[in-house]
Amino acid sequence: CVVVAEPSGDRPDARHAWSVHDVNRPDPVKITVPQNGIPSDAIVLFDGTAESVRKNWRSRAGEASKWTVKDGTFVCVPGSGPAVTAEKFADCQLHIEWKTPVDDVEGWGNSGVIFMGQYEIQILDSSAIEPSKSPWKPANYADGQAGAVYGQNPPLVNPCRKPGEWQSYDIVFHPPVREGRRLVDPGSITVFFNGVLVQDDFPFQGTTTWCRRLKTHAEAPEAPLYLQDH
Repeated sequence: CVVVAEPSGDRPDARHAWSVHDVNRPDPVKITVPQNGIPSDAIVLFDGTAESVRKNWRSRAGEASKWTVKDGTFVCVPGSGPAVTAEKFADCQLHIEWKTPVDDVEGWGNSGVIFMGQYEIQILDSSAIEPSKSPWKPANYADGQAGAVYGQNPPLVNPCRKPGEWQSYDIVFHPPVREGRRLVDPGSITVFFNGVLVQDDFPFQGTTTWCRRLKTHAEAPEAPLYLQDH
């Protein structure tokens, strides 16, 4: 262990473990990021192959996922249930690319990315939101459109592309924090949809669900990631 005595700024306090400009403070871990590539420290959950599905994805019951691979794409099999990661996650940054089918006139490709099995970012064809004469909009209510924290917070803007076109989410997820059984932080989420900020450090109001405001929060320190089959 080497400790260097050098001038530094304001000293540590209750909030800061280090002095300002402290030369003993550890440097960030160095990673590599190829042009348009994958960061060297990323966990690749799907690489376009059936082998990566067998390695990384399960059914809700823990069996092999029934989702298929076609032309390098991970394809939901309707009625098969969600695709669930074999690995568990807590704090994470997720990059996912998705597209909805061009012929799903009833369901608009309704799906979702669900963290810890409880917090959903909606996936849906929200490319053409139009008023409707019925109580329902052609592409769902505002807090159920693509990029929404489902049932809690609509996206700030709607950058959704047309069905059949690739879209992307870059999501920063922070799970709830507890001290013993007491909830001290409900957790939060930030979402970039096709490169546009649509959720800005939104604090979870509870578990996301249909038509209800639940006060419950995840209790496990980490849990699998779900891709919804709706």
